[in-house]
Amino acid sequence: MYIEVNKSDYLPSLMVQKSPVNFYIGLCLALLSTLFIGTSFIFKKLALRRSSRNGLSAGDGSLSYLCEWMWWMGFILMGIGEFANFVAYTFAPAILVTPLGALSVLVSALLSVRFLNEHLNCIGGFGCCVCILGSTLIVLHAPKEQNLTSLHEMWSRATDPSFIIYSLFVILLSIVLIFILGPRYGKTNPIIFTLVSGSIGSLSVVTCKGIGVGLKNAFTVGFSPMFTSWFFWFLIIWLIGAITIQMYYLNRALDLFSTGIITPLLYVFFTGFVIIASTVLFHELNALDYMDYVGLIFGLIFTVLGIIMITVLKDSNFSWKSLRTLFQAKHSIYSSSNSSFDMHNKLYRRIIAFKPTSNGSKTQHNRHLSFDQMSTEKLISDHHYDSELTDVVQLLPHITSRNSNKNGHPMSGKARMTRIQSFANSPQSYTVTNGIVSVSS
Repeated sequence: MYIEVNKSDYLPSLMVQKSPVNFYIGLCLALLSTLFIGTSFIFKKLALRRSSRNGLSAGDGSLSYLCEWMWWMGFILMGIGEFANFVAYTFAPAILVTPLGALSVLVSALLSVRFLNEHLNCIGGFGCCVCILGSTLIVLHAPKEQNLTSLHEMWSRATDPSFIIYSLFVILLSIVLIFILGPRYGKTNPIIFTLVSGSIGSLSVVTCKGIGVGLKNAFTVGFSPMFTSWFFWFLIIWLIGAITIQMYYLNRALDLFSTGIITPLLYVFFTGFVIIASTVLFHELNALDYMDYVGLIFGLIFTVLGIIMITVLKDSNFSWKSLRTLFQAKHSIYSSSNSSFDMHNKLYRRIIAFKPTSNGSKTQHNRHLSFDQMSTEKLISDHHYDSELTDVVQLLPHITSRNSNKNGHPMSGKARMTRIQSFANSPQSYTVTNGIVSVSS
């Protein structure tokens, strides 16, 4: 016979303990969790790359990565990290453990540069920091999740109309992303598959909470009520399905895009949807004060700005070197600019002195001399060019060649003069491959 147990008798006493030992245990577990989770992304990415080299890409829906030991190593590391993170909540406050999850973003970003040879420019790096800042503000100021005490309470909350609407929204959003937007934009936009993984992941988190409540009660009142509850087994099946979908589309995203991009995006989406799911499920919006609302608003703004930096500006030519030039003294910038302008002027006058004749030869002061026959060293020594213009001077034979257009066909004299003027103004935008001149945009 089922015996009603006073809920206060088996509420975790650790929730009210303030022992510094428990605090540091939770802190260490949270830090270890970020290390394991961040490293797991690297192993998974290496496995996906190895699978792609065999012509079987996860981005196309292949499951060949399941045969790679590296993928399973990454899966195990992520499992250990998630378990450590779960245990950390029993020792340390949630406002400490949850924001520390952002450190996995930094771990994976740093390791991807070292082991995956991936590049993340300064805008992308700054975007990661902004995303972490925004997500941390959201977590710190979001309503705090209440503790469940039984499966019956979980069932009553899960059948609340607000949570049913949220669950239907996540399911419909995932269907649209998978079957409508995914085939068209999934391989070009990192948000599609990452958003599927993050949104479905929020349902898996609240499901884990319900399963954890059932297991906790089982150790208190016995396993019979848990095993005979159909809702408990429904949560188990739902959790397996949610994790399967979550991991499948996370693998597709990792196979198609850089780890340094997917990791912060997943953190932002996953954290955001978990906060929404917890808020809807536990009805704690009324517990927010003025500062919490301010923190949430700024957190959302920072998160959106970070996503724009990571997804839109990640491939820009802006670098740490160009960032340093912004802090140079104006005098040095002007001096460098004027010096470069003077050298380009000399270079321009030097080039236009060579005019094509009717038979295709070149003359300078009635002397026949072609650029192909001229010595680069002589050009530099005669006009005292800086070493930085050595590559520029080496381009001259190709720039003024009659057969140097992109199709390899002869150019008219007017077209050649237009190219010469453009080259003199911006020589760094020209490159030569196999004798063919290309102009970078």
